[in-house]
Amino acid sequence: MTESRPYQLENVLVRVRLVSDANLATANPEALATDDALWQRLAGPTTYPRVSQGRSEIVNEYVYILRPLRAGHLEVPPIVVSGREIRPHGQDGPRYEAISQPVHLQVQPAEPGVTPWLPLQGLTLKADLDDRDRIEPGRPVRLALQLEAVGATGDQLPSLETQLRASDLRLYRERTSAAAHLSSDGRLVGQRTEYYTLVPEAGRHLRLPELRVAWWNTETGAREVAALPIQTLGPAAASGFNLSRPSADWRIWDPLWLPLIVLTLLLIGYWVGVGLRQLASSRRRHPRATPSPFVAASAFFRDRSRVLIPRRQARWVLDRLLRALPPATRLRRRIRFANRATTPAEWLTRFQQRASWHGPALGASTGRLTEQVLRSYPAANRERIEILERQLDGAIYAGQELDLPRWKGQLGREISFVNRFWRSYRSSWLQRPELPPLNPR
Repeated sequence: MTESRPYQLENVLVRVRLVSDANLATANPEALATDDALWQRLAGPTTYPRVSQGRSEIVNEYVYILRPLRAGHLEVPPIVVSGREIRPHGQDGPRYEAISQPVHLQVQPAEPGVTPWLPLQGLTLKADLDDRDRIEPGRPVRLALQLEAVGATGDQLPSLETQLRASDLRLYRERTSAAAHLSSDGRLVGQRTEYYTLVPEAGRHLRLPELRVAWWNTETGAREVAALPIQTLGPAAASGFNLSRPSADWRIWDPLWLPLIVLTLLLIGYWVGVGLRQLASSRRRHPRATPSPFVAASAFFRDRSRVLIPRRQARWVLDRLLRALPPATRLRRRIRFANRATTPAEWLTRFQQRASWHGPALGASTGRLTEQVLRSYPAANRERIEILERQLDGAIYAGQELDLPRWKGQLGREISFVNRFWRSYRSSWLQRPELPPLNPR
């Protein structure tokens, strides 16, 4: 036994050794039930031979976790091991039963005011974030949080989900893994790893809240806290978690910019050469009517830029025309363009691509889809739009199944002109004033 004066709810390792002169066919240990403590089997059996007082013996060792539930003096019932011996020819021999000695503990009470009560020898908190350099609105990133404790199993460690809640991100819990093992020095080590999907709402930075887990150090008898401070992740953000790298300073000789600069200089030199050659030819043909070099160069570049002017003006005119459309029409055009997608993620991407042409952007995720629809269609059913919004989010970020064609049809019916007209008519009909009474007083 590792500790005779443990704290209340502290895990105590108990080693049970079954010693025999020969091999055993079966061995079934069983901890007797009690209301004062909990037994949990951790490892075993581990079989090894030994020599005691000149005799060869075979030892089967089991490791149990004993967790006292109340303070004071406890006498925990023993562990009973039963089974059968093995005969020389491999047949089952007679049955046997071995009983260990009772376990006596003097349990110390939990410290008042320490919440939660987590008696341990050590606790560390780690975090790891995938795609740390590509924090973008609406782009999911995966976060792994790991609690490693000395003196507890992974199932006994608390969850950190409530501390991750923040107003500028969406949180989806994927899975949780818990484990426990014996360290090389014979201590109990437990791990709890939680995997989350985080979706930033806006901006290119992700702000993770501070994570804190309070625990009681049984070796020093003092309260301690394992914490990770507030972190801002993204381009050029400081990294206490080692989750992002600062961006490098821009230099003109960087490998990315040098070919672009050389190509730009070559194009400028080519057009200058062509202009000078045309100017010289014009002077030879019309020596008196040839303008000055400055005027000729200006006319040359003005003629060459005319090719780009119509396209730019057409784009400007088209953009103004689209923005002049009613909000309902612009929203329908965006949804019609997004409905060409075959997956929920592609639908959201196409919907965001048309934000600049068909109205203001909805933001990083579909979190403002309901408000945009209601702004264009005040008579739409908010509850149904929110249900469709949650279904799309669940399919993109939580891996839930979604019948996309049916989902498109439901969204289209909610914003259809017929549905809108019927709801307006029905609301006006329901609010029609009643007729005056036939016999007024």
